[in-house]
Amino acid sequence: MRAIIVYLGLHIDIYKRLQKDIDDFYTANELRALEPLTFNQTKKIPLIRAVVAEAVRLVPAICGQLLRVSPGITVDKYWIPRGYTIGINAMAVNKEPSIFGDDADKFRPDRWLESSDAYTRLDNASMTFGAAQEVAKARTLLLCVAEMSC
Repeated sequence: MRAIIVYLGLHIDIYKRLQKDIDDFYTANELRALEPLTFNQTKKIPLIRAVVAEAVRLVPAICGQLLRVSPGITVDKYWIPRGYTIGINAMAVNKEPSIFGDDADKFRPDRWLESSDAYTRLDNASMTFGAAQEVAKARTLLLCVAEMSC
């Protein structure tokens, strides 16, 4: 949540776009000014999802190594024997230019909106919450809270 606030404070142009999108949604749906949006309503404002996804990509919940025991695998040209502990750094993956673009280290929520499949493609590549299925519920809950708080 802190990362979202910091990045919006540093990128006033994006903050103003987000505020306009939210204001337009309230007007179009005849909502009262202080009526909070539901999670399903926030999903209808693409920039909310993009801002949240971009902020948590740059400041992932998991900062250390995501460790696994090797089943015996070749990575590039290197053989990693069975039983060795291997790991990957979520922040390094989340800033990988081949996945997130040459500006992967920059806050640019529009990368999540560039095509109809951009959000799904980038979300699948992101290691913000790890890669295991056991994080799915926690991830959904966190994103729900973050999107409703924007």
